[in-house]
Amino acid sequence: MESKRLDNAALAAGISPNYINAHGKPQSISAETKRRLLDAMHQRTATKVAVTPVPNVMVYTSGKKMPMVVEGSGEYSWLLTTEEGTQYKGHVTGGKAFNLPTKLPEGYHTLTLTQDDQRAHCRVIVAPKRCYEPQALLNKQKLWGACVQLYTLRSEKNWGIGDFGDLKAMLVDVAKRGGSFIGLNPIHALYPANPESASPYSPSSRRWLNVIYIDVNAVEDFHLSEEAQAWWQLPTTQQTLQQARGCRLGRLLHGYRPKNDSITNGVERFRAT
Repeated sequence: MESKRLDNAALAAGISPNYINAHGKPQSISAETKRRLLDAMHQRTATKVAVTPVPNVMVYTSGKKMPMVVEGSGEYSWLLTTEEGTQYKGHVTGGKAFNLPTKLPEGYHTLTLTQDDQRAHCRVIVAPKRCYEPQALLNKQKLWGACVQLYTLRSEKNWGIGDFGDLKAMLVDVAKRGGSFIGLNPIHALYPANPESASPYSPSSRRWLNVIYIDVNAVEDFHLSEEAQAWWQLPTTQQTLQQARGCRLGRLLHGYRPKNDSITNGVERFRAT
């Protein structure tokens, strides 16, 4: 019975009972994980989910009618606040629909319905009719650019793996030649503890960038840190860099080690200031 209540509380809080792990296998959420998540959300017990008059999110297309169906009964007051802070007000009866303002701008807006002491909120998303397209393409101009896997770029300054410094230099060079864009591989965080798991299309997280692409020589704290500079001048450091630069395949294992050491030194100074 306790397990059933826990499962219901987790579902009510929006916690999925399972997911597909990195190996493509279904993975169940443990009871302990559910408890800790519910504790963090201050929702340890399952409560009867109240029927809200409006959904949590509604998505509309800019320029089209935006009907909003209100569930329940009785009179509601509604307040729509746009991203810019502009407000629209009105009243609606439960069980009926009303149209949001037709000139609502694109963006993320908030609709609040009030009835007595009860409030319900809906995130109103107004999206453009199509994805952004540069004016040049709308005008049927032909553009060219270069596609690159960032880690394959080599230069005299990088550490055996292409980095953001190399990318900046390439952007300038392509622009000078009349190019308009660079197509880049995903640059999300991978697995520093397992550098050979190097596919940019299988990141460990899409919330973070891959630290190996940091242009360490462009980091101010690296130059200002006595510890970092002492490490930089070590013969073993320079030897490691030469090995990384000389690796024909540019294996990530050679690039991760010196960058991790350098970033650690730079971070220590950053924390101290």
